[in-house]
Amino acid sequence: MFSAAAPFAWAAEKRAFSGVVIDENNEPLVGANIKVDGTLQAAASDLDGRYTLMLPADKPAKIIISYIGYKPVNIDVAPSQNNLTTKLTISSTTMDEVVVIGYGTAKKAALTSSVETISGDELLKIPAMNVDQTLAGQVAGLGVMSTTGDPSSAKEAEIHVRGNIGAPLLVIDGVPRLGTNTTDGEMRLSDLNPDDIESVSILKDAAAAAVYGARAANGVVLVQTKRGNTGGKARVNYRGQFNLQEATYLPKFLNAHDFATLYNRAVAESESDVYTPYDLDAIKSNPNVYGDENMLDYLDKWGHSQRHSVSVSGGVQSVKYFVSGGYASTKGLYSNVSRDRYNYSVKLDADLIQNLTMKSS
Repeated sequence: MFSAAAPFAWAAEKRAFSGVVIDENNEPLVGANIKVDGTLQAAASDLDGRYTLMLPADKPAKIIISYIGYKPVNIDVAPSQNNLTTKLTISSTTMDEVVVIGYGTAKKAALTSSVETISGDELLKIPAMNVDQTLAGQVAGLGVMSTTGDPSSAKEAEIHVRGNIGAPLLVIDGVPRLGTNTTDGEMRLSDLNPDDIESVSILKDAAAAAVYGARAANGVVLVQTKRGNTGGKARVNYRGQFNLQEATYLPKFLNAHDFATLYNRAVAESESDVYTPYDLDAIKSNPNVYGDENMLDYLDKWGHSQRHSVSVSGGVQSVKYFVSGGYASTKGLYSNVSRDRYNYSVKLDADLIQNLTMKSS
């Protein structure tokens, strides 16, 4: 008898609670999420912003109301309260985000030109050795294409903004590069240590890139590297990673005899055989003489890469410093193809007098 009555007693302790979710203009918010804190019970607001929950009848409860782009609210509901109207306000977090642009920085809310920014933390989620490779797929309108799989090649990935044929202007810490992103002898994206990147901004339209003039006709890639902080105590960071690479697909090669046979078949209806029966027998019996070697046999099954970075940063109110060093090694599938990269960076920022700051790199 007791076990049969228990569910009924539990149900009697619940009460219906209804509410409405509106925005700052008193318009209903459709699809707002309403959750009872400490339970699995949740609801979503309907077309009129209304929702209904079952709350305890004899004790207070807390509900959490959230909506994308708005500040979430926590509300304590008394046992005697049966309905509620909640007004959500727009979150200013995304609007206050600072974006690096051609002539300094600006808040995202005040930005009218086409600028996309990727943080350094987002780039580090990509298991790639070079900064140019980590940009692939990060921003709409930014094309990144690797033209070679040779890690020892001096040529880096080709970067195009808005489909332009030419390379964009590369600006590192406010200093424009003179050449394109494939010019040897100058600082390139692939020469940078990904762990030293604070952010990368892509200036797409003419308004955003106007400060750089004709050089920015193909867009601008702005790279901001990390600098010191005013935390007082020195901060030491280490980051290491090890990657394995494998060929996604390797073509199957014909041996010399099969190639000659199929070549004869291809021209049989229009010409005489290129290879006579005597030639075919000679090719089959002397595979080493007639180039019957599969060059893919010289490839390793696995390539590998590793990267290690150490940085020390700190400073006081008027002086900040950042020192870093890095090592990256990439070995391709071919045993004699590899690349080693060494990076070091020393940066010092000092406030000399009011409104005058010296920055050295």
